[in-house]
Amino acid sequence: MSITAVLIDDEKNNLDNLSQLLKTYCPGVEVLATALDATEGRRIILQYQPELVFLDIQMPGKTGFDLLRELNQYDFEVIFVTAYDQYGIQAVKFAAVDYLLLDAQRRGRRVEFAHLAPRRNSRHEVP
Repeated sequence: MSITAVLIDDEKNNLDNLSQLLKTYCPGVEVLATALDATEGRRIILQYQPELVFLDIQMPGKTGFDLLRELNQYDFEVIFVTAYDQYGIQAVKFAAVDYLLLDAQRRGRRVEFAHLAPRRNSRHEVP
């Protein structure tokens, strides 16, 4: 049984890297679509209705948190993907399944990837 997912990040290299990591280490995750900004991200979330969203926090125009606030309620799990470690507490408030920290300075495109364990059938209210 696969888990459907979308990836939202303003850096194409990060999308490519995460897609490859998921393909290699999480073959049960099916990536349905990717987006390079929050506006396109909202569109693909509504179109594809994924079970899991990998979401960058700091993007031009709108943050990942702004995107979730626009949705008001959502019934997918969120894994935040970011190069900034100061957003951990806020990610917890949005019921994040995980928080992946990109080690952008030293390793360029390498993602520190711990685990993937989405909770299915849960609905989240935006704080």
